Amino acid sequence: MASTTGFPPRDGRLLAATLASGGYVLAVYVATTVLLVTRLDILGSALAGAAGLFLLAFAWVGPSLTLAGLNGTAVDPADRPTASGALRRHAAVLDVPTPSLAVIDAAEPNALTVGTGGDATICVTAGLLQALDDRELSAVLAHELSHAAHRDSTVLP
Repeated sequence: MASTTGFPPRDGRLLAATLASGGYVLAVYVATTVLLVTRLDILGSALAGAAGLFLLAFAWVGPSLTLAGLNGTAVDPADRPTASGALRRHAAVLDVPTPSLAVIDAAEPNALTVGTGGDATICVTAGLLQALDDRELSAVLAHELSHAAHRDSTVLP
């Protein structure tokens, strides 16, 4: 079995998430091309409809595919009160729903945001949690929360 240590994990789940993300980008390209270049005849309408359905399906399952690919584990706020509290305070300041927090078992310090709005999850690696003090971690969480608040993942697939 392939090793899952390190960031990103090197196993089939990451490949599946990457392929799904690539499919999302391809669907956006196809839908845009069909709508801008061709007439919306029967074939054009069918292609645009299929691309639109794929985009909706990916928006629904994409974040969970990404979390599974990165081997992220959801964190109970009671287990990480400092990080959870900082995330809750930053969300209140931005007037956005508090996202869930997940930890990726990797030594490299890294953080990312998956999803947007009320469905967002902020992922941090175990290495990041060890490398930063509480103030630094709070700053990283604020940065990642801004990605969720501004819906960056809908613009940057």
